[in-house]
Amino acid sequence: MFGVHQAERARAGLPGARVVTLPGCGHVPMSDDPDRVARLILETTGAVAAPGVTSAVQGGDAGLRGEQG
Repeated sequence: MFGVHQAERARAGLPGARVVTLPGCGHVPMSDDPDRVARLILETTGAVAAPGVTSAVQGGDAGLRGEQG
């Protein structure tokens, strides 16, 4: 995680990187907005589909929420 002022520099040095701003979050976004940070981690690792992306796995990420698929 980088500060906004370092985002472009990080993106230039990290091929395939993306910049996601977290409005309302400070130095510890995991504490400031844990649900949003967890969702971004899951999307980035491919554990769940990003919004607007259809999952090829039947049931999608329902199991992560404890729902039946």
